[in-house]
Amino acid sequence: MDEATSNIDTKTDALIQKLIREKFQNSTVMTIAHRLNTIIDYDKILFLKEGTIAEDGHPYTLMCKDSLEPDSHFRSLILESGEEFFKEMLGRAKESFDRNQNYF
Repeated sequence: MDEATSNIDTKTDALIQKLIREKFQNSTVMTIAHRLNTIIDYDKILFLKEGTIAEDGHPYTLMCKDSLEPDSHFRSLILESGEEFFKEMLGRAKESFDRNQNYF
């Protein structure tokens, strides 16, 4: 899906995201996204930069990369939205990671 909810309000976005997660829970879903909160609980993110794979992995593990790893593109992108947003997204990513640990 190419950001199915890009042109709608946040309440409708949340409803659609919930339906996608429920109806496709046993499916592979590939999403092109610009809203980071819509993909923060996905199993795997493939981060592209200038048409090339820059990094991939579970959102939580990508967000836990620190300044010792300067190629942490996903973490940097989330941090651009502010520390509060980063903390919120980190919490949601950790919940997803903990819930799905048997898959990794």
